[in-house]
Amino acid sequence: MRRLVPGLCLALAAVATSCARPRPEAPGYTPAWQNVRERAAPPPGADAPDPGPLSLDDCVRIALENNRRVRIADRRILVARDRIDEAYAGLAPKLSASGRFEHRSNRYGFDFGEMAFAIDQRDTASFQAGVLVPIYDFGQTYNRIEGELRRGEAAVEQAEKARQDLVLDVARAYYRVLEARKIQAVVDESIQVLASQLAIARDFHRVGMTAKNDLLAVAVQYALRHLDRIQAVNNVHLAESTLARVMGLDVTRPPRIVDVADADPHGVSLDAAMRVAIARRPELIALRREVEGARADSRAAAAGWLPRIDAFGGYNYSADSLLVNPDWWSGGFTVQFPFFDGGATIARASQAARRVDEMIDLQEDRSNDILLEVKTAWLADRAALEKIPVGRLGILLGEESLRMMRDQYREGLATSAEVLAEEERLSQARVELARAYYNCRVARSVLVHAVGGTLPPPDANSGTPAIPSIDDLLNPTK
Repeated sequence: MRRLVPGLCLALAAVATSCARPRPEAPGYTPAWQNVRERAAPPPGADAPDPGPLSLDDCVRIALENNRRVRIADRRILVARDRIDEAYAGLAPKLSASGRFEHRSNRYGFDFGEMAFAIDQRDTASFQAGVLVPIYDFGQTYNRIEGELRRGEAAVEQAEKARQDLVLDVARAYYRVLEARKIQAVVDESIQVLASQLAIARDFHRVGMTAKNDLLAVAVQYALRHLDRIQAVNNVHLAESTLARVMGLDVTRPPRIVDVADADPHGVSLDAAMRVAIARRPELIALRREVEGARADSRAAAAGWLPRIDAFGGYNYSADSLLVNPDWWSGGFTVQFPFFDGGATIARASQAARRVDEMIDLQEDRSNDILLEVKTAWLADRAALEKIPVGRLGILLGEESLRMMRDQYREGLATSAEVLAEEERLSQARVELARAYYNCRVARSVLVHAVGGTLPPPDANSGTPAIPSIDDLLNPTK
């Protein structure tokens, strides 16, 4: 029995080293139904905690905590790390153990013609334990490790891209909520103007200064503006629900958000933005790492033609009584020469080489797409900035024109139709300015996303003035 102790120790070591356990940093998986239940409305009588008005940064932080795309990207990083561990395992010794029990239906023996003998041994047990130590494989394992390391870095960059995409989605939804609310405020202000005009028209009609159709025209426009308000309120609710969905919150309980501060022009040249985008865009960095990993795979596949040198050692025990020594140790070296494998190595090397060419083409193609994306975002941002002063001037002219037309109406020199036309132009100018202001914010977010998450330092000679707040723009005469 004492002879079995070394073999049992080797077997236990092999079992212990072969046991796999998950990484301690691996996040636990939560079923979708459990997340829904946790986000469900509180029971009657219990008030949900109100975090207060949220800024854009607060919304982004909550979205990053709740978004499933980010979780999936993080899990892919862990999968890539597991593959790295698997590649490193090619450098580690391999321990193995096996046992065998055999029962014969007759006796064991030999027959040498005139001489024969038999042994009444029908049960035989044996045990083997061994270790295989890789010595040298001409870079196959090291290149596999290199390829997995590069793909692990690519997974990190892809996770960063998922985060940047989510930040852009949150910014778009955030500004659309503010835009919808500002348009609703413009409609409410228009309703107040029309209500005042309706009261004046009613008084003029009562004293016979205007015809009834003049009064009816104002009443119809007043009713139509209320229909516009219904649509504006609906747009606010829809935008708030969209923001809640992007943030991973309950769409029936949208968050309260605050308006943004003044908009400052970026003042960055197009060339600088393009250079930064090529250097920082996470998908481009990921593709560069994929190219490096593909080249390492190609080297590993090419090394498949070369021999492999391993060292081995083992312990054997057998209960066969015919053996002089029932247990023994052994060790040595092996050299494997892959002379012919049916063309499998050639096929793997060819696939790896074509994979390198494919990844290089993808990198160049994506680089061109990103340059176009940066230029489009840069032009859109500049156009949005240039629209704001024009919209502000339109409001100034519209307010003055409406004031003059209302004065003429009180003097009997204009009709309600002319007043309504000027009021419609002013309301439309305010709506367009609100859209231009928040489109400017969205365009800035798109530009930040296009260059890789952070704008480069502004040019010293840009000379672009800052943009006032939206309230100052919509009410320039106050």
